[in-house]
Amino acid sequence: MSFGLWCLSILLFARNAFAQSNPNGSSSDDVFITPNGYNIRNNGTVGPLIRLTGWEGCDVKDPCNPDLDKKAAIKKGFEDMQTMIPAWEDVPDPSDPPENSYDVNWEDAAAVEFFGSFQRTGEHRSNVQTNLNMLAQQENNIIGWSLHVRCDDPSHECGGIYDQAYTSHRAETYDHINFCDGYFRLRNLAEALDFGSQPTYRDNIIAYQSKAMTWAHELLHVSWLGKVSVLDQPYIKDELYSSNPKFQAYKAIDTKWLAFSDIPPGYGPANNPNTYAYFTMAKYVMKKKDYYPSSPIWSTNSDPPPRFVLADNFTEIESPTSCPTKI
Repeated sequence: MSFGLWCLSILLFARNAFAQSNPNGSSSDDVFITPNGYNIRNNGTVGPLIRLTGWEGCDVKDPCNPDLDKKAAIKKGFEDMQTMIPAWEDVPDPSDPPENSYDVNWEDAAAVEFFGSFQRTGEHRSNVQTNLNMLAQQENNIIGWSLHVRCDDPSHECGGIYDQAYTSHRAETYDHINFCDGYFRLRNLAEALDFGSQPTYRDNIIAYQSKAMTWAHELLHVSWLGKVSVLDQPYIKDELYSSNPKFQAYKAIDTKWLAFSDIPPGYGPANNPNTYAYFTMAKYVMKKKDYYPSSPIWSTNSDPPPRFVLADNFTEIESPTSCPTKI
């Protein structure tokens, strides 16, 4: 293949990836965001290359908050995720260029509790690192990418007030993320950090739930963003908590059980989106507050935690109504 044809094939591939969530092209409703990775390499001079498109049902008024701007809340959650999962850390020597990757110490408490011991994870760390880098950089190709987002619940999976979002892979609409009412009850990142760092809650990672964590979770489900570890499947699915498919490893205690269970790390933690969401939020707390929110703790490979353990939201403790304030 000639160099010219090679360049053309790359551009066509990138164009197709950019357009895959909206075959009808751009819309005036589209929202554009600059990826962290491009910002770093180009000092923020590159134009927006992430396109959020679609927005079906997002103009419907929220029954609990009629003044809520759902599009703004969805965009804010993405931008908060960019803050929660930085694409680089400050380097000791200012003359050194920043590293365009997510910094992980595989022997610290957070990495061990969410992904497994250093000895067990060796073979699969590169896959986890790839997914963490994707969340940090939000890069997919040289032109960028487009994602279909919506609020109209086409698959009827928004069953309760705490359901936050889901990613659908239906062929007729390509991959898309639907945001449920529960997403809009979640705190923004700064609010979550303030709430969780209260003396009553500060050690419990559940207290730091935010829209940013939901975005991290859902992006890993997108077939052309998240990288599946070991398994032969088209996209990352939620790891099963037991043989019952309704028992997915969503709760913080579930994700820690995965890391200590007999399930190999490459099959369990590496393929579980909420493991990444809790891990990156814990690392963000460590960076901002200089402590590790270690609770809930799980340190055995015995049977999984029982299902009657309280769900991961603090409004249940506060006796919510049908319109809870914040999760």
